[in-house]
Amino acid sequence: MARELTEPEKFYIENHYLDMSPEEMAEAMDAKGVGPKTVEAFVETLPPPEEPTDEVEDRHKKLQKVKRDRTGQMMARDDKKDPRAVMMTKEASEMADANRKKRMSKEEYMREHGGIFIIDPKKKSK
Repeated sequence: MARELTEPEKFYIENHYLDMSPEEMAEAMDAKGVGPKTVEAFVETLPPPEEPTDEVEDRHKKLQKVKRDRTGQMMARDDKKDPRAVMMTKEASEMADANRKKRMSKEEYMREHGGIFIIDPKKKSK
């Protein structure tokens, strides 16, 4: 007769039921009285899996909402302890990356501006 599942067994099944079959989970747990039917019965009681949300997309929407804010306003500060200490938050870093302009190579600069890049031809460029 099948016994009731323990908390660690339930935890294992909850975290692996999407990746493994009931037979594989029963074999991996290697516990007496826990067979594929017991595992399958417990899986049926679990809620259906939620569709994964795209965290990057959610963060992008949040950044769009605060688009008028500056990167400096997204920094973490504790004015009570030390008003000079500032930490960059994840949102501030993403906002800075989004606002950063791409640097041009020397060749791209020459093509775009068409000007003299090296004034003294004897000096070697790096």
